[in-house]
Amino acid sequence: MKVIGLILVFSAFAYSGEYAAQRYKQRCDALCAICKMLTKTVLMLRSQSSPVEDIISRICEDEGIRTLDFIPLVYNDLRNGGDFREVWHERLCKWRRRGLLPEDYSLLEDYGRDLGAYDLSGQLDCFTAQLDAVRAEIAVARKEKLVKGRMCRSLGIIGGMAAVLLML
Repeated sequence: MKVIGLILVFSAFAYSGEYAAQRYKQRCDALCAICKMLTKTVLMLRSQSSPVEDIISRICEDEGIRTLDFIPLVYNDLRNGGDFREVWHERLCKWRRRGLLPEDYSLLEDYGRDLGAYDLSGQLDCFTAQLDAVRAEIAVARKEKLVKGRMCRSLGIIGGMAAVLLML
């Protein structure tokens, strides 16, 4: 019976380390989705000057942006006559993801503030700059995912071993 208890304690610590490491993976996934959203927006603006509702509609259709699951809600509110900036801000405030940092949310806030606010060249410049910032954040997030994710897993396993040794 004691062996089963020790295995469970070790497993709980190892699982908690894995759970903590998932935060870094979730941030990477969300930043990649933001990058895809910005890239798609820039491409749509370059090819044609689309209305905001069309841009959001096409973003909703993209499988790679499913991590940002508040965007379909924004699109539904837009179809029902809502103002884009108000709807975007409201839905973004209600949507929170584990692992995202405040500066990640500010990237999304900037997107909602800037889409449709400037002329075509101003929007392209703005979203290109945001895209560069997101790509830099993705590089940092991937490095954190490798280093800190491994650290969390290791600490979980080491903590589990220490707890088991203390219980013996």
